[in-house]
Amino acid sequence: MNSRYLDFILTALLTLSCAVLFLIPTGFEETTDNSRSQRTRAQVDHVDNTDIRQNPIVKTGLQELTVIILNGPFKGHRDRAGHEPSARQDGTG
Repeated sequence: MNSRYLDFILTALLTLSCAVLFLIPTGFEETTDNSRSQRTRAQVDHVDNTDIRQNPIVKTGLQELTVIILNGPFKGHRDRAGHEPSARQDGTG
């Protein structure tokens, strides 16, 4: 068989496979139910970086924060929050 014909068949099969995989339902089509969630503003009161590890280029780990809620029904309450820095090299994670 001609090499170009085999390349075409392979390309067609891979394209068809990708289309089929794209159409298979994953269960993540629906958005999560955040009807009970409330967005609010908070002020960072304390930062705990003991679990942050400095790798040669990026920081990884969990940064624990103590925050004060500034608005909403929990205004004035202190709470704990976590922040996991994304693996970026520019320091904005």
